[in-house]
Amino acid sequence: MQTINALGYAASAFVVLTFYMKEMVPLRAAALCSNVCFLAYGLSLKLGPVVVLHAALIPINLWRLSQALACKQPHHWLPHQRLQLLMKRVTRSR
Repeated sequence: MQTINALGYAASAFVVLTFYMKEMVPLRAAALCSNVCFLAYGLSLKLGPVVVLHAALIPINLWRLSQALACKQPHHWLPHQRLQLLMKRVTRSR
């Protein structure tokens, strides 16, 4: 049972870690680690909703990670930075 609890705590720690990340690639990597841990946790304890949720999130996070890796410009995958850049251009033109 302690191993199962460790999986749950590890998964939770990865979720908390994602809230501290500013770049998309490490965020998606941490989210994937969280999904895998939560999936194992849910399977171990036969928690259907946890299994379904994280089984669904794994391909979404993989897809978004592949998009982030393919993107060359950081502001394409950090919308708030793109908005800040646009606002600077608008304010300079006035």
